[in-house]
Amino acid sequence: MSNSQNDVANKATNNTMSSSMTMLLSVIAVLLAILIALIGYGVYKMSADADHDKDHKETAQVTPTSTPTQPYNPTTTSTTTPTATTKPTATAKPVAKNEVPAGWKAIKMPTYKYTAYRPSNYYYRFFDSGKILGIDPNPIPEASEYLGVVTLQVTTGDLETRKMEHIDSWMALAVDKKTKKNGTWDLVKGTIPGDEMMPEKEAIMAITKKGNYVYIVDYRQTKDSFDKYEKIFDQFYPAILFEE
Repeated sequence: MSNSQNDVANKATNNTMSSSMTMLLSVIAVLLAILIALIGYGVYKMSADADHDKDHKETAQVTPTSTPTQPYNPTTTSTTTPTATTKPTATAKPVAKNEVPAGWKAIKMPTYKYTAYRPSNYYYRFFDSGKILGIDPNPIPEASEYLGVVTLQVTTGDLETRKMEHIDSWMALAVDKKTKKNGTWDLVKGTIPGDEMMPEKEAIMAITKKGNYVYIVDYRQTKDSFDKYEKIFDQFYPAILFEE
């Protein structure tokens, strides 16, 4: 083969190889482009998923998880303030404000709003339509100036006025005040002068006012007998129960 023919053949071979190389490089470029695109899409996807998860977590932290508020119920009773429909508690029965000695018996006088008490072996009688009560260890005559060893008189008016009227003839007075369960009493102790008909007597009075009524408890005896029944007087007036 001549030199010219060899040159032509070599040139053709070189052209073929050049075309093949160009094609190969093109294929590689395309594959690299596809690979770069896939890598870019993967990075974008991972970034998007990460951002989505982050947003979801932040949203979950902000959103309250407590249960919805219950609707207002007007019949629900408050724990601090009672409702208007709260049932009132029963009022306790008042305790009797008096000091009754053991075994003493009641003497009721509704007209003048009191109940007095006497020893079980004592007698009693009312005078002046119930305005005066007398108690005594012996029967009290119905018609007599003797009213009993201890008496209770009910009157009206000013307490101080009635007290001064009652002790008008008394002498050597000693005044005291005592508070008992049934009230506060003014006590006056003195001497009642005697005369040709009556001996001198020691006397003591307890007086108090309840409402419109003044109550006067009186005890008087001769000096030699005064101590005998003084204890009865001391127990009698604190035992009186007044109606409120």
